[in-house]
Amino acid sequence: MTELTVMDPTGRFTGMAEVYDRNRPNYPSTALDHLARHCTLGPAAVVVDVGCGTGISTRQFAQRGWQAIGVEPNADMRRQAEQLSAPAANPSYREGRAEATGLADGVADLVLAAQAFHWFEPIATLREFHRILKPAGWVALLWNERDEADPCTAAYGQVVRSTSDAARIET
Repeated sequence: MTELTVMDPTGRFTGMAEVYDRNRPNYPSTALDHLARHCTLGPAAVVVDVGCGTGISTRQFAQRGWQAIGVEPNADMRRQAEQLSAPAANPSYREGRAEATGLADGVADLVLAAQAFHWFEPIATLREFHRILKPAGWVALLWNERDEADPCTAAYGQVVRSTSDAARIET
C-alpha cells in the first residue's frame, strides 16, 4: 500500500484569518437540521468541531444551543474565532490538531470536520475521533457544495468519493 502524504497546514492561514472568515460561507441550516435528526443530538449535546478555523461551523452549532468546542492548531484562526464568538460563553476554542485534540476520552456526541478533513492525516485522525467520541457518538465530515460542471472540481470530487469508498465512509 502506498503511504499517504498529508501537507502540514498549521501555518497556512496565518495572517489571513479575517479574510478567510469574511469569504467562507456558512453551512446550510438544512444540513445542520439533518445532522441533528440523524445523530439524535439532544439539548445537552457536545459537538467538537475539529479544524474549526475561524469558527464558522462552531458558531452555527453553538447557536443551536449545543456545547460547541472548536479545535484549531493555527493561533490566528483561533483568535479570530474567539473574537467573533465573544462575549458568549458558548462556543469555546482550544489549541489542538485533528490527530491530537487534547480532549478527554468520550466527551463528544458529534465530532465534526467542516471543510477541513482533507488537511488531516486520515488514520491517526479517525483514531482520535473514535477516542473522543461517546459510545453512541457520530462523526460528520462536511464540505460546501461544489460546481461539479467545473472539470477541476469534478475531478476533486471523484478523489474524495474514491477515498471515502476505500475507507467505507458514508458520503
